[in-house]
Amino acid sequence: MGKKWFQEMLAPENESGPAAPSNGASLAARYWKTCVTYPKDRYYTFLGLAEIVQKSRGKPMVAGLWTADLVFELAWATKWFMATDRQPWMPTWSWLSLNTKVHLVSCRNDYPAARDWAQILRIPDPDIQFSEHVPVTATARSIQLRAPLLRLPSWQNPQGNCRRHIECDWGNIMFSFDMRADDGVELYVLALFQGREKDFYGLLITPSPEAPEYWVRVGCCHGDTNARFDVLRATESRVVALI
Repeated sequence: MGKKWFQEMLAPENESGPAAPSNGASLAARYWKTCVTYPKDRYYTFLGLAEIVQKSRGKPMVAGLWTADLVFELAWATKWFMATDRQPWMPTWSWLSLNTKVHLVSCRNDYPAARDWAQILRIPDPDIQFSEHVPVTATARSIQLRAPLLRLPSWQNPQGNCRRHIECDWGNIMFSFDMRADDGVELYVLALFQGREKDFYGLLITPSPEAPEYWVRVGCCHGDTNARFDVLRATESRVVALI
């Protein structure tokens, strides 16, 4: 019911291309006017947005993030943010979809000061393999998916900064962490996909310290590269149990 209502509410934007930058502010305004507060209603709301963005891309995604233009409007279209000079973080919402159907929507607290997850919302599906293993840092089941995995070069972060910019052989990447990353942590980019022009997006993950066979999302990454996207996707494909 909530999903259908939200899709109908976005009908005008849906007809003119909801993921276009020019429509991002309108989508954000409509979302905030609904005053969505309950997890169930918020689930339907963002599921509707995920499907709209998914459809606008014209192809199925294995894993993805909101486009930067849209997510910044959604996450920060508040008087609190507009009154500050703080730069927005990388996308706070993400989804997992298989065969063009959205199966997972996850989020963390919208305020920069909060580093912990707000909630993880999942749709049980027979095509997705779930595991009941729950490490100390997790509050829900892990999810297994097969996707390209790219290991990043080692780097030092002695101050434990939340942001880190490094140079890679194939371009520049900006990282945004949901938690402190200590020296020596192994960082991987999961399921890179291409955005407009030559930029790309991905989930930043690391093996769980409690269970190395499982992976924890610690942030997002966005960058630009002159290399062909086909080359970037030619990475090792493996089953990842993502917490």
